[in-house]
Amino acid sequence: MDICQTNPSTLECQAHPPAITMESIRRYADPNFNLLALQPGSKVPVRGPWRAPESGHVGNIGMVVGREIGILAIDVDGLRWKDDGTPEMEDGVQVDAHGRETLERLQQELGPLPDTLVQRTGSGGRHLIYKHPDVPLKGILGPGVDVKGADGKAYIVVEPSIHPCGNRYAWENWGTDIADLPPAWVEYLRKDGPKGVAIAPAPVDALFGMASGGDSPERKAMLAILPAETVSDLNGLRPYVRAAVLGEMHNVATAPDGFRNITFNNAALALGHYGTRPDGGGYLQEELARGALHAAWRQCHPDGDDGSSEFDSTFASGWAAGLKEPRDIPANAAEDADGAPAGVPGFFWASDGSLWGSMKVGTGKRAQTIPVRVCQPFEVLGGMADTDSFGCGVAVRFAPERVEEDVTRTVPLKYTQLRASNPSAWMDILEDGGFDLSSNTTHARLLANYLIDCPKDRFLLSVSKTGWPGTLSAFVLPNGEIIGQSAKPLILASPDVENICAKGGTSDGWRDTIGTWANGNSRLMFALCWAFAAPLAEPAGMDGGGVNLFGTSRSGKTTVHLAAASVYGKGSPSGGYVSTWRTTDNFLEPLAALHNNMLLCLDEMSVATPEVLAKAAFMFSMGQGKGRMRDDTSARKPLTFNVLWFSTNECRFEDMVRQCNARNSKTEASAGQLVRIVDIPADAGKGMGVFEDLHVFESPEAFANAIRQAARTHHGHAFRAYLQWLVDKPGVEAIPRGIGQVVGMFGLPKDASGQVKYVASMFALAAIGGTLATAAGIVPWAPGHAFQTCQRIFHEWLDDRGAAGDTEDQRIRERMRDFIAQHGESRFQDVNGFSDRPVPNRAGCRRTERETGQTTYYVFPEVFRKEIMDGLDYKRAQRILHDDGVLISKEKNNGSPRYACKPGVTLPGLGNTQRVYIIRYPDPDMQAIASAKHASHGVCWGQDVPAV
Repeated sequence: MDICQTNPSTLECQAHPPAITMESIRRYADPNFNLLALQPGSKVPVRGPWRAPESGHVGNIGMVVGREIGILAIDVDGLRWKDDGTPEMEDGVQVDAHGRETLERLQQELGPLPDTLVQRTGSGGRHLIYKHPDVPLKGILGPGVDVKGADGKAYIVVEPSIHPCGNRYAWENWGTDIADLPPAWVEYLRKDGPKGVAIAPAPVDALFGMASGGDSPERKAMLAILPAETVSDLNGLRPYVRAAVLGEMHNVATAPDGFRNITFNNAALALGHYGTRPDGGGYLQEELARGALHAAWRQCHPDGDDGSSEFDSTFASGWAAGLKEPRDIPANAAEDADGAPAGVPGFFWASDGSLWGSMKVGTGKRAQTIPVRVCQPFEVLGGMADTDSFGCGVAVRFAPERVEEDVTRTVPLKYTQLRASNPSAWMDILEDGGFDLSSNTTHARLLANYLIDCPKDRFLLSVSKTGWPGTLSAFVLPNGEIIGQSAKPLILASPDVENICAKGGTSDGWRDTIGTWANGNSRLMFALCWAFAAPLAEPAGMDGGGVNLFGTSRSGKTTVHLAAASVYGKGSPSGGYVSTWRTTDNFLEPLAALHNNMLLCLDEMSVATPEVLAKAAFMFSMGQGKGRMRDDTSARKPLTFNVLWFSTNECRFEDMVRQCNARNSKTEASAGQLVRIVDIPADAGKGMGVFEDLHVFESPEAFANAIRQAARTHHGHAFRAYLQWLVDKPGVEAIPRGIGQVVGMFGLPKDASGQVKYVASMFALAAIGGTLATAAGIVPWAPGHAFQTCQRIFHEWLDDRGAAGDTEDQRIRERMRDFIAQHGESRFQDVNGFSDRPVPNRAGCRRTERETGQTTYYVFPEVFRKEIMDGLDYKRAQRILHDDGVLISKEKNNGSPRYACKPGVTLPGLGNTQRVYIIRYPDPDMQAIASAKHASHGVCWGQDVPAV
């Protein structure tokens, strides 16, 4: 295929991208084409998960390519352009990406490409669309040419989109059939195909091809074909560059037939990165590189100097391309086995990248210092310290050699750990991550000495806990993963090696199952809203709080719990994101810090000990652990956190507190605990436990099993996508104003107490979390659905509570009513004389009106204060009962009420001078002891959803 270059200056330009209508993209109706909405004049997708453009979309559009789509795009770059749309210039000339030359060279080696669908890009390059051969492919072919969708999904920008420079993308031959790649191209593109073709920065082993060290047969073979003067010049190079030259020689000399020119061009380009330049930089003279590669060239061209002219042109092209992208020798580069200094006396790097040190062995005259291998290759990212310049240490990054996965790990190590007399603690951290470190503690101390003394080119900000690190532009996950960006590089001081926020399945899989099934199921939807609210609590200035979903066994509580956990990690009661109450309160502190700004899932409150349960509510809400003392008697900084938590139980939290201490029947949950732990009934009232809509399932059991399976399979994606949307979304700091607005629309009673308003703010935060998740496309809910669900469940809680006043006031009324109901006949002596039986443990007297049958109780002050109102504020009780019309008072001389007053009748054995509390219920049956303002309140529907 003939790929002609077009001068981008001649392309059609437009200052502003047009509105992309459905008519303008109707040409992509072919099922092979999957479209993606992009931002205007940009290659960046709109915020949130990939989604197709809709009618009226203003911006660019992309086309998804990849192995699972069935098509790929060979991207041939033209001239180079910066991300802002301005040309990349050098000496007054726009830089050429060399895409055309690379593609022509590939076609010479592999044969011509067949005609296929071609698009002219906005930068002057080309997109060649071919069918994907359904095998893993390489992503890079050479300078200026790569494969989009080589092994996985990717996308390209397509017509009628606008490049950042203002040029339009346009199809050159729309309607042409998409062709198959020729077999030679498929074989070349395979990931397991011939080596020596990738030019991107690669690991040391792949770059040098000679990891076996200075005495390897490959190195000896390359040195043997060089003249003595060339060997002498090579020995004068930096060890890193010398190894690179010999490695590229070996690649060229052993290149298979049909791939020699490509391999040679890439070798010249790779060495050109380190070539000397007019400005004095670089490490390798052009003539030395030319001579070395020419010796290798002759090894695979044994018939004299045939092809020397081709050698000269290919070398010149590759060398020039490499010079345009100069590179420095890595600070921790693996060099010769003879050893390259590692920045600390006594240490050096071997050619395989491993760290070597010096160790003294023997004693007396037999003592000698020998080199020893300390550990595998690694990189020092820099020093670290927290915002108060404490927690100082060093951050290292390495590729695990004791595991098969292709990943890198970053591990922070504090100086206090490295200097400890027993190195086992920090050795365990490294070895848990697959780091190859000798079990010899002497080697471990050598590594510790190196890490303490090695040069640190930069410093990272160490954070001690997950969540927002003082800014809303970045979020730190428990495994140290950073979502977003911060002004300073971040590192988590104690990452979670188990990675509780592990990912599984796909984001679409979670959205199409749990996210979709929440529609029509209020408990499930609220649990997800509560999960999305957790990172908003601290920015909103709210303390932590908890939700207890209570109900009978097998009602579906745990299923909802696991669904909420799947937002963050694996929804499983074991080996997943869910923790247990069966622990000590000391362990709950680091557990809360690990879940800072996230949802803490604690299953089955019934397994908690009384001590843990009593302390947990206040500790979580206060957001601070115990104050402790160091060994030197100085104060240790306590753990701090902000968590929302979610738990399940078969009864209310208040009932659970009573059960935890059966010896004292008056043990009650405090009002502060009850506004920080909201009890929500699991039964949704449809006869199916927590469920109201089974969707396509035949029974609640089948539906619950499907949710559990989905929570185990698809997890961890929703929270990451939600955080990315938050950090990209300006205005998160305005959440406090949104909470007040939502609370105002919940329809609170006019006399709602501060405690009720606090709980309302918790439900409002959940409503905002669900609303934001809807706006971000994380959940497929209709606008306003999250708000209506949280409003509904709040009013269910309020109706279950029975009043909108303070909890203490309700308890005062209940105590007085219950005492009269239990002891009205047995402990109150009859004043009317209807009964002459003795009254032991007398609490007071009673008198019944003959005409109305109404009974008045005269309660002794000590009984009222120390028995009936034990543990409560008796003065507050006086005011509350008086305002309810239950406590009869008389006026003092100054007009204020006197609550304990003379009875006005003669009490047996006391006369009429004993001051008592006069209690009289308007309703003789005591069915309603409070005024109508304390009745339950209905739900106020039809409110507009606040803009959050």
